[in-house]
Amino acid sequence: MDRKETHLNAPPHFSFKPEGYLQIPLFHTCKGWLHNGGWPWRQSFLKNLSIWYTVLSCVLTPVVFSQESMDPIPFTLSPQLDHLLRITEVPHDGTLSSIVLETQKRWVRPAGKERWEVADWTEHKREEIMACAEKMGFLGAISPKKKHYTYCILLGATVLRMQNRVDTILQIWERGVRFHALIFLTGARPLDPAIEPLLDGCSTEGQAACKLWNALDLPEGLREIPTTFIEVPLVRTDGGFRRPNTQDTFAAWLKTSPPPGSCLLISNQPYCSYQDAIGRGALPAPFSVETVGSAADPEENGAILLDTIARWLYATEHLH
Repeated sequence: MDRKETHLNAPPHFSFKPEGYLQIPLFHTCKGWLHNGGWPWRQSFLKNLSIWYTVLSCVLTPVVFSQESMDPIPFTLSPQLDHLLRITEVPHDGTLSSIVLETQKRWVRPAGKERWEVADWTEHKREEIMACAEKMGFLGAISPKKKHYTYCILLGATVLRMQNRVDTILQIWERGVRFHALIFLTGARPLDPAIEPLLDGCSTEGQAACKLWNALDLPEGLREIPTTFIEVPLVRTDGGFRRPNTQDTFAAWLKTSPPPGSCLLISNQPYCSYQDAIGRGALPAPFSVETVGSAADPEENGAILLDTIARWLYATEHLH
């Protein structure tokens, strides 16, 4: 059976149309799921849910949620984070706002610099930093907690990281995890031969994601899952253009009006906590978010670890 694949417009335009992919509105995709048995809800239910979603989105504000549920949780300075702040000489008064202010100045990589361009300035403290990061949950693999989700969402990255995330999807499928739709959220970032392989016929991250997935011999059942690829164009700035970030890709997906549901985000360590916080901030209730991914490289750049933790703290503050 042919794979059910859809290439959706990412506002303002979808940047490419690979051969063999249909470009159809999401309405027809959802209608097909409803009438062909691929989607478990009735149209009347979706209509009512859409109304409640509109009402709730107007009155609910983002908050921090626990991993086990969507219940609000307060910020607590853990001993591990406190130790990490001390060994990197970050001053703070114990509040999240003070920690975010200082880590944004001291840990975040310079604007316009990609992760792979950052030199590791933490060599003399790297072992302590890695130990703290491991205790904070930034290094070990994270597995799904449930067996069923509405959406499985692969977050775009460099080609090798996307291959790692594709492998994660195959592994969790083999372990019995199921979902009703698969979404690839990518950007039109030009591929860089200095840090990733160039795939035939691909010049952007989004094209590479399509190529990686389309080349697989998928197991029965997975090949029948409706699959949507979204590639967000480069974002115009005062100085030219920048690559789309995770927030941009979630915003583009939401503009296609997906029915709310449970979302399993596919990332990899050390980025899971950060991208989980981004997803929770970007997707309004009643969407729910859980993020999984493979373990971090034991030789991970210590400066990138701190950069990622600082970005997680910033995203967490904006969930309060």
